[in-house]
Amino acid sequence: MIGDRDRPIMYRMIQVLLATARLPTRSALRALIDTEPDLQLVGMAGDMLTTIRMIRSTRPDAVLVDRTVLGGVGFNQLPLLTSQAPGVAVFLIGMGDHPQLDVHARGDGAAGYIRLDEAPERISDVLTSVAAPWVA
Repeated sequence: MIGDRDRPIMYRMIQVLLATARLPTRSALRALIDTEPDLQLVGMAGDMLTTIRMIRSTRPDAVLVDRTVLGGVGFNQLPLLTSQAPGVAVFLIGMGDHPQLDVHARGDGAAGYIRLDEAPERISDVLTSVAAPWVA
């Protein structure tokens, strides 16, 4: 009889979809994801319709989305996106310390707000710690 500690551990990288129309943001996040052993980029989208299509086709564990996809400063399409992504850790991304954005994002069904001006290690840590429960 094989005990639990004798069983191989199943491992799967956290699959991430980037949703931003900003090419510098895409490039920077892609570079970060490519260097992290626990993260895998599964696609990039620059608008809401493409983001929803890619969520359905790639089935990511996490989506990083900014206002260029969500309809400007008000992020008015965030509830629509989170409703189309059940079981996916959707993160609102942006620059600067705006505590109310985290509260707003969570209120709209997202996993939270990630500041892009933080250290790359912090971004990776947030992604892996919050998205990990979604990974089956």
